[in-house]
Amino acid sequence: MAFPRAHSTEDRSRLTSRQNRIAEQAVLAVADLQPSLPADDPAAGRRSFVVRAEAMARLHHRTALSGDPLTAEQRLRLLREKDQRAALADRQKVRVALYVLARPDADTNDAERRMAEALGASNRRGWQVAFRAADDTGDLAPALRPQLARVHDAVSSQRIDGLVCASRVDISNDDSLYADELNWLRSRGGFLALARNEVAL
Repeated sequence: MAFPRAHSTEDRSRLTSRQNRIAEQAVLAVADLQPSLPADDPAAGRRSFVVRAEAMARLHHRTALSGDPLTAEQRLRLLREKDQRAALADRQKVRVALYVLARPDADTNDAERRMAEALGASNRRGWQVAFRAADDTGDLAPALRPQLARVHDAVSSQRIDGLVCASRVDISNDDSLYADELNWLRSRGGFLALARNEVAL
């Protein structure tokens, strides 16, 4: 009786690489499944949530059998970077806002350091900074922050193309709220850029 041959280290490496490619392609496909929604549609937020939930469900179904090695942070990073590339595809001049969320448990210089990180990320890309904004609301949901609302208004009116933060914690540590922000920006043709990616908070 013949027994199946155990996978060698090289075989396992090739399998993991293939799984990574499959998972990445599935993640990038999620954004393509989400339509651009008109900014003045009151039901847009509700529909976008349903679309995103259905897309994520299909993503998990497609990658479950292949042992998807991507973490939630890696998936969100892929989606954000795809949105950024799409938003900047035909732009010669890029205008951004720098945004920071000040946290009550951080030291007094933390917000300044984070703003400097965001500025450095913008300068390295040659983007024009239209204005800077900072909220001191702690972990309040992004939709309720006054200065982030100011940034959103500038994106909606096309006065800026996107926003730059030091890391995702300036938006939210909650994956669902963070994905909602990415979806909102995508629906308006905007983007989010980070000095530190989702894995490096």
